[in-house]
Amino acid sequence: MKIKIHKDAAKILLYSLQWLGMSLALTMVIPFVAGLTFGLSSQEIGSLVQRSLLFVGAVSLLQVTVGHRFVIIETPGGMWLSLILILAGIYSGMGKSLDLLRSEIVAGMILSGLTYFVLIFTGLIDKIRVLFTPLVNGTFLVLMPLLLSGTLINGILGGGSINFRGFVAAAAALAVIVLISITAKGFLKTISILCGIGVGWLLAYLLGVSPPINPSTGFIALPPLFPWGRPVLNQGILFSCVITGLLILANHVACTMSMAKFLNTELTSRQFNRSLAVTGFANILAGLGGLVAFVPAASSVGFVQLTGVSDRRPFIACTLFLIFLGLFPIVGGVVSAFPGQLGYAVLLVLVCQIFGLGLQEYSRAALDSKDIYICGLSILTGVGIMFVPAETFAPFSQAVQIVLSNGLIMGLLMCITLERILKRGSAENSEAKQNYTSAAGESQNKAQ
Repeated sequence: MKIKIHKDAAKILLYSLQWLGMSLALTMVIPFVAGLTFGLSSQEIGSLVQRSLLFVGAVSLLQVTVGHRFVIIETPGGMWLSLILILAGIYSGMGKSLDLLRSEIVAGMILSGLTYFVLIFTGLIDKIRVLFTPLVNGTFLVLMPLLLSGTLINGILGGGSINFRGFVAAAAALAVIVLISITAKGFLKTISILCGIGVGWLLAYLLGVSPPINPSTGFIALPPLFPWGRPVLNQGILFSCVITGLLILANHVACTMSMAKFLNTELTSRQFNRSLAVTGFANILAGLGGLVAFVPAASSVGFVQLTGVSDRRPFIACTLFLIFLGLFPIVGGVVSAFPGQLGYAVLLVLVCQIFGLGLQEYSRAALDSKDIYICGLSILTGVGIMFVPAETFAPFSQAVQIVLSNGLIMGLLMCITLERILKRGSAENSEAKQNYTSAAGESQNKAQ
């Protein structure tokens, strides 16, 4: 007796596996780096990866069903990782315990999540949203790839020293993805990332650079409560986490607006508030579950743009896969065998798409002499801070150091400030506000 597989079911399965591959690449890197920064053991890092998979699946499922309802993966945030790296460097220099830092960051992430609910219930979020104009969103989408480029290229090369065999596998995956996405048509083009991951991982295994699988303990493991320790209040850390959470709103606005524009639909105010509430809830869970706090992955927009697959069914299947995988400790060990250089190569392709989205955002602005100064000064400031030695900001308080040494934060603040000063009351700014603010009672969103 022959078992017939419906063609749509087969496509959904392949698309969901492709989403899964991208989700793994997005989910693994940040927990790994955070675990190493906090001095966690390999077993603790494996557990962190396992918990991250579970929560990424659960939060993304909430977003696609009751939040913004777009196919956007909610992943551990790169800006949150930057905050952790900066704080860890400060604490190490002061001789303070990283265990204490973990407990203080737990409190900061919980407070950051609660702040989102305050913004929604007080209506302040609508006033904040008007700040994120095409110039601000474009600056974020251009500046983020530029700031990540060094990390990604360094990761593809192998870190501190060049790992040639790993680089060959990563370069092969990169070439396959780009070649298929440019030259192929139809179904093959939609699975370009899955093909690249498959070729790269197989080549890494054959070349002997695929990491070994870490042994696991137990069969099923539910996430523990406060694995990083119970919350400890520190005013500087709390302030830094709240500021980081507010600035990440630029990521939230840019990501959801870009997806809405690509899908030719409207992002209503109510829809945006629901998505922000889910992210706030996710950040509270991150504190409780010992995770890096979450943000909507802008790479998801690049993924949909590259593959042309915006169907929610494969995405929902992917989130269910992630939840299922996140229940088993062995999965953390297996996922840790995913070649890091390959993950960086996949992220480089997706970040390239984000850069293109940023240029598209800029094209929506007038780009007159004022706009050029706003964009140029903001991007040059953000990139330039990358090359400023950390000790330059040593005379300032801990919270101020965190803000001043983060190029993405300073670039965004520069852009928002300059636009308020140089374009206050102008017709262009009024039009931008109108385009980026949705009134209650808008027509039913097509994504819903």
